[in-house]
Amino acid sequence: MQQRVKNGCLEQLMAQASGATPAPGELHAQKVTLVKVTYLGEIKQIELPGGAPGYELGVEFVSKLRNDDPRTGRKLCRINLADSSVDWQPLA
Repeated sequence: MQQRVKNGCLEQLMAQASGATPAPGELHAQKVTLVKVTYLGEIKQIELPGGAPGYELGVEFVSKLRNDDPRTGRKLCRINLADSSVDWQPLA
């Protein structure tokens, strides 16, 4: 289960970085290179909206857009393993 959660979060992050899927709040996706991905803390079992069981995991990543300097981002990945849907939340 832990590897499925990590894989699901990573696949969604990679899809957004590739430009195939716009990041939340963006109209058009931009191709970004993921330089590094680190998982933060332990995977927690949670209840998703609508009562579905899910999991959440903090993710820190370093990305680079074209020739810009690398940027570090942190997000909270919430995943429903039943349908592989992923929702991202800000992580302080």
